[in-house]
Amino acid sequence: MTTLPKPGAVLFAKDISRVAAFYQALAGLEATYRDDSVVVLESEHQQLVVHALPEPFARSIQIASPPERRDDNAVKLVFPVRSVSEARDRAAQLGGELNREAAEFEFRGFRACDGVDPEGNVFQLRETVGANREGVPRFDTRALYEALDRQRAERGLSWQDVARETGVSAATMTRTKNGGRLEVDGMLAMVRWLGVPVEHFVRELPR
Repeated sequence: MTTLPKPGAVLFAKDISRVAAFYQALAGLEATYRDDSVVVLESEHQQLVVHALPEPFARSIQIASPPERRDDNAVKLVFPVRSVSEARDRAAQLGGELNREAAEFEFRGFRACDGVDPEGNVFQLRETVGANREGVPRFDTRALYEALDRQRAERGLSWQDVARETGVSAATMTRTKNGGRLEVDGMLAMVRWLGVPVEHFVRELPR
């Protein structure tokens, strides 16, 4: 029987040593290969290749401290950990950051939280919280409304102010209070304004 290679991902970085050290320590990966342009990190079930950016492109990139989130990426790396809470402190020590505890969410048997590595790439950590539950995932628009209203009040904003910042009409946002359907673009804009992952508002309903 043919043995297939491990699933994995290639992450381009300006400082491959620093980024590789971050994921090696945070996700418990082992460095199995290293040269001037590549570091290969592996676990029993996955592989992460940290690859150096081409030099002209690398010179044009400035890495902020703390790192600036690259939320516009289409791909998010996901790693299993024993404890998201313990990983939060470790991420900060390694030059990255994990989102605050309030941004954690549970879904299909795991607890998850997003974060950024030392160069601003967004990743997600997951810990097991019990046996998988069989259910149908649904986006909770009422929970989205409550989060919008809470952050709006904390910042002393009106719904019109939030509409200007998100690009979503105030009528659309207040309509979420009743659990109505949302256009995907509007929903993503509101979630992005809150600074939490979309999964934070996903709930499982019985089949």
